[in-house]
Amino acid sequence: MYLPSETLYMEVIRSREIGDALNALRVFPVSPNTLMMTLQTIALVHKWYEVAKGFEKSRANWRKRKSRSTSSRTSSKMSARA
Repeated sequence: MYLPSETLYMEVIRSREIGDALNALRVFPVSPNTLMMTLQTIALVHKWYEVAKGFEKSRANWRKRKSRSTSSRTSSKMSARA
């Protein structure tokens, strides 16, 4: 929630009751001085999330390939014994 005054912002974040109510509603107060920093942080976290999602996908693909190569080696050894 954008609060257009630094004074208003300070009053909101100092008040425990208002802070708890905003947290319950999942509302994050920002002021003119904190707006840009907050938006950059959100963008950075979103970017990290996308990178982590790509990493997990790559890791899952690597595990599939590894299990396939292990099973093909096992079947090759079994057929060589026969």
